[in-house]
Amino acid sequence: MTAAEWTALGTVATAVVALLAAGFAAWQVWEIRRTREEQARPFVVVDIRPSTAASNILNLVIENVGTTVARNVTFEFEPPLQSSQEKYDLSESVLIRTGIPTLPPRRRIEALFDVSHERVNTNLPMRYDVTVNLSDARGRRQGPEQYVVDLSHLYGLLRVEEYGIHHAAKALREIQATIKKWSDIHGRLKVWVRDEDRHLLDERVESALTGHHPSLATTSPGEIAMTLGRNVVVRWLFSAIRGLRRHVAGAQRGAETPPRT
Repeated sequence: MTAAEWTALGTVATAVVALLAAGFAAWQVWEIRRTREEQARPFVVVDIRPSTAASNILNLVIENVGTTVARNVTFEFEPPLQSSQEKYDLSESVLIRTGIPTLPPRRRIEALFDVSHERVNTNLPMRYDVTVNLSDARGRRQGPEQYVVDLSHLYGLLRVEEYGIHHAAKALREIQATIKKWSDIHGRLKVWVRDEDRHLLDERVESALTGHHPSLATTSPGEIAMTLGRNVVVRWLFSAIRGLRRHVAGAQRGAETPPRT
């Protein structure tokens, strides 16, 4: 090959390499753009999950887990949604029939679907094929997205109950109802005051007068006896008389016991 031919061949090779590099760069730009659009697009998921309030309640959950707003979100369920609850048809709701005009990012919509222990005793379907159609913030159509919602895996599982905001609110309402009972007709709090020192003194007085500690099985002395017993001298006399009686009773039992031979 002559020098001119070698020069031409080098020019062609350089052009081919340049074209390949340009094609690879264009592919990289397209891939980066596609990845960025995928990350920025709305992504609406549909599922049926146990409620956080009670595990036997099944809720239809619709959530935009993407980073941008979703518009004109519509749903198609095959077969149509059916519930075991009488006079409750979720498929006829506006949510399912017409969809959601605007669903912001991280927005979740929950609706009662069914009660698990009642549904299992029916012939209602346990699997739904869901198709979600939507548009992004610029009005460009996305999807459609296909989901399979299968309820069968929710049965036969053990679950540890986890207390959340619902249980905290329920406990607060119970506390409110209890405190309300402590108020009078004017809304003022009823207060029962206990003098702990007086209570302990009365226990000592009753123990000194009767010889036993106060309990549900014993009868407390009358008010007059308790008033007298609060005097330390009176309590000492009662204790001395009770000790003398025990001594006499012991001596009598000893005299009645025949000697051993």
